[in-house]
Amino acid sequence: MEEVLYTRAEVQECALAGLPAKDRGERVAAFIVPHKGQQPDPAELKSFLKGKLAGFKESKEFVVVDEMLKNNAGKLLKREIKKRFVR
Repeated sequence: MEEVLYTRAEVQECALAGLPAKDRGERVAAFIVPHKGQQPDPAELKSFLKGKLAGFKESKEFVVVDEMLKNNAGKLLKREIKKRFVR
């Protein structure tokens, strides 16, 4: 899904993470850093992904963030990103 999201003009960076779901263990969330001046529309992103991926791979939730947490080598710290949003 990340590859498909990167084809969108408004997406500068994205990462997927599993967040807790009451009914199924985890749900897929897409964390997105938009290009400056852009504001991704979750409904439009859902519509865009429909048919490009298997239904279970499509994110049901989109979270816009200012920046991605990375280590010194520039690798995304998905666990840390996830911790920010799991309460």
